[in-house]
Amino acid sequence: MQKKTILLNGPSPFTKRASYGGGKGGFVRNVLVYVTGFRSDDFDLEPCYHSVRQQGDSRWSFVTRLISDVREVLSRGRGADGMHILAQYRTAIYREFGIVLACRWLRLPFLYEVKAGAFIDWLTAARPWERRMAAFILGRAAVVLCEGEVYVDFLEEEFGIVSHYFPNFVLDEEVPADVPSKLENPTVRVLFVGFCYAGKGVFELVDGCRQAAASGVSVELTLVGEEHEDFARYLDSTVDAQQSMTIKRAGRLEHGAVLEQLATHDVFCMPSRHSGEGHTNTVNEAMMTGMVIVTTRHGFLERVLAGDCSYFLDDLTPEDIAAALVAIDQDRDEARRRAANARRRLLGNFTSGVAFRKLESHYETLTRGRGRGRKE
Repeated sequence: MQKKTILLNGPSPFTKRASYGGGKGGFVRNVLVYVTGFRSDDFDLEPCYHSVRQQGDSRWSFVTRLISDVREVLSRGRGADGMHILAQYRTAIYREFGIVLACRWLRLPFLYEVKAGAFIDWLTAARPWERRMAAFILGRAAVVLCEGEVYVDFLEEEFGIVSHYFPNFVLDEEVPADVPSKLENPTVRVLFVGFCYAGKGVFELVDGCRQAAASGVSVELTLVGEEHEDFARYLDSTVDAQQSMTIKRAGRLEHGAVLEQLATHDVFCMPSRHSGEGHTNTVNEAMMTGMVIVTTRHGFLERVLAGDCSYFLDDLTPEDIAAALVAIDQDRDEARRRAANARRRLLGNFTSGVAFRKLESHYETLTRGRGRGRKE
């Protein structure tokens, strides 16, 4: 019996802008997880990449890319049984609207997966026609998946749409069978991964680590990611004040190098101030590598790390970050217990083995009533 073909619409993970481990690459990482990890006896998942905006692109370039992306769907969609759209919304809502029109023309059912944590904030502030585009897409999707549970209730209340919680996940083959115990050395090794700018709380993180060091904790902070010019200037200007601690600036790294950093550090700190913080890939990866996690409660973070799995910061201040690091240093057994809870939570909920079983069920719903195999 021939498999059904599902096209996955998302950015190509093989472009020069597709690096990971420095912010701005997590969405591309999601695409790579799908196209390299999905295996099924009933479905083939084939990429149908859309174009990626380049810095300095003109408005005319935006239009030509949109036309090109829709033409690609019209061409590829004739040989498929369904479309899986990894939604970026925001300015991408125009491309997604065009792709959905193409699917409607082809009578190709589509699944719309709402990614990241800013959807409600964006939709609330969206222009009226953008909101209507979103409503059109959501109302005509055969299946709607949501990265955050809060979206499920929102979509039902706002649009009367039934959707399904589908969190971010890691590939089973990337999950280490065993992880070394953390905090075995006197120095507490702290790691941040992401775009280093004010919205991620990195200024407070540096000051918090410095305060913890001043109170007697031996601290080593590693920053992985592209640095905003304001933050780079801040680090350069405070180099003399960093004598009480060690700061390593690793810059932007590829995925394998990020995993190596996670394996060799003790504490993963995500002091984000975004109300729309999503279910980030690096939080999953910190969980799977047995790291102690310190984070704010913003966006999806509190739900992802529910069940005594982390140290939550009630206020994003250097003092709160320092207090968390001091507590970790003073009771390392408790910190290891929370890290073990986080790893167990990931293994039970956020792995490809769990996710792909659910995805197959959603693909069955997506293609129900259509003939098996490729259409001529």
